[in-house]
Amino acid sequence: MVQVKAATVDDVELDAAGWPATYQRQRNGLGVRRLTWAAGWDRSRACPPDPKNDDAPRGGWREVGLVAETPDALGRYKPSGWRRAHGKRRRAVRLLRMAGYESRKRWARERVGLRQVGAHLVDDWRYVDGPSAGLQAVDPWDVARKLQGCGSAWDVQIRVREHADPLQRLVPLPLPRLCGLAHVCPVCAGIRSRALARSLRAVVAAEPEDRRVFFLTLTQRADAGETLQDALTRWRGAWSRMTRGRPGRAWRDVVKGYYYGLEVTRGAGASEVNPGPWWHVHAHAVVTVPAHVVDVAAELGPLWHRATVAEAAGLGWEPVAGIKRPTETHAAAAARYAAGDWSGPWCQELDTTDPELREVGQATKYATPVATLHPLPLAEFLSTAHGRRWHQGGGEWRSVVRMAEELDAVVDAVVDDGEAADRVDRVDLGRGVCGMAPGEAPRLDDVARGLGTSPELDDVARTVSTKGDSWFRLLDDDAAWDAVLRWEEVGLARWRSREVWVDAVVVDDDGRKRRTRKLERQTWASVPTYYLRERMGEVLGALRGAREAATPRE
Repeated sequence: MVQVKAATVDDVELDAAGWPATYQRQRNGLGVRRLTWAAGWDRSRACPPDPKNDDAPRGGWREVGLVAETPDALGRYKPSGWRRAHGKRRRAVRLLRMAGYESRKRWARERVGLRQVGAHLVDDWRYVDGPSAGLQAVDPWDVARKLQGCGSAWDVQIRVREHADPLQRLVPLPLPRLCGLAHVCPVCAGIRSRALARSLRAVVAAEPEDRRVFFLTLTQRADAGETLQDALTRWRGAWSRMTRGRPGRAWRDVVKGYYYGLEVTRGAGASEVNPGPWWHVHAHAVVTVPAHVVDVAAELGPLWHRATVAEAAGLGWEPVAGIKRPTETHAAAAARYAAGDWSGPWCQELDTTDPELREVGQATKYATPVATLHPLPLAEFLSTAHGRRWHQGGGEWRSVVRMAEELDAVVDAVVDDGEAADRVDRVDLGRGVCGMAPGEAPRLDDVARGLGTSPELDDVARTVSTKGDSWFRLLDDDAAWDAVLRWEEVGLARWRSREVWVDAVVVDDDGRKRRTRKLERQTWASVPTYYLRERMGEVLGALRGAREAATPRE
């Protein structure tokens, strides 16, 4: 029977681990355990709901367009990449719920002022103690709520492609509304990573014949008890030592362009139930070097070794572990190293004629597999990862990240990761010309209600009569304006400009930030909803045909 207790911590009987000895509730209906939370946490706030075994986004499954399932030659369906990613997202939400309890129990936080998030000012909470002391106190429950809404809403993005017929230039594409937390959300991480990989593969494939491309794994020795913040600072310090100053000149003589992605894991044996012994920080890098450089490993290996040792004596990179081949003994690798041979798995030359270049995916994947972290290190990771940059290009490849951002990352959200490029390239989807923030694009249910939720509703959605116009906010670029003006000439579209009040942040003369409102001019355009639905049906049919053509036959 549930015991009713007064809302005071003195009434709570604790066990040896510091938790209430029996399950009890306060008079307000909330658990008495929250009375033992650390300072600074709202004790009246409820935990996000548990998704349990339901992988579906909030509101149920919707699979249409680029994330639709496709049967094989025998009519069999296999789990799509969309569903697999949401399975990981569900596990991440469950771990985030537990991480929220762990952070509330262990680490106090305090409000130190306001911080700017876009056009808004929000409370700036910082941890007072624990491994993330002084860092942003990111609430795992806030992150869990955002992940729960990932992919639950769908909009129709207005896109434009090159075509002689102005009507055929219109490409309406149904897309899920994602949470955008690529460093935490498995769904967004997969999509963003594939967009980055696609850009990097294009850059690698375009390298001239007098260049060679290598894949490097840059590690450092882990230190038990070291915080993630310290481990990341140590790696970045070693990177700066290698690429700047006198060592930097030697680096630039060999490496003409680079792109790396940082990754963090939790040592041997770590899992959802085992926090693991330490944080292991390393990076996967793709570099381009002149063809005349004979032994790249011998040129770069000593640079990285000296940099990591200088940054933290005793915790530098262990070269023998890096050069040891899978079929080689440690003694044999040590003998090669003593003889000046730095070659090994840590430095591999890539075949730039290979269209897959799987190693590129290692350099573009996101920081850590959140769905496999123990709740305690997961809470630390959220705080340390807040606002951090995990990928970086430099030298001649400085623009790789910008090139990926110019791509519409969501377009790569297809069923199978390995077939993304093939399936997208078969259909010209053009480029987006409308905003995708909530309210800036037509809702899919307003254009074709129920499309993608079941085969029965798909037939109804394609035939139901829809009146009126669908409005969307135009991006401020020449391609968007050119498309709308051409549609207006044939009577397909109309547009209007208006001024609206939006939130903004200004800085006073004394340097303080404050909230305000300002007028912003926006341009909106519309097309008849019935035609939008018809064109969307044609686009989806083309995607379906391309996907079926790419499906292996047995």
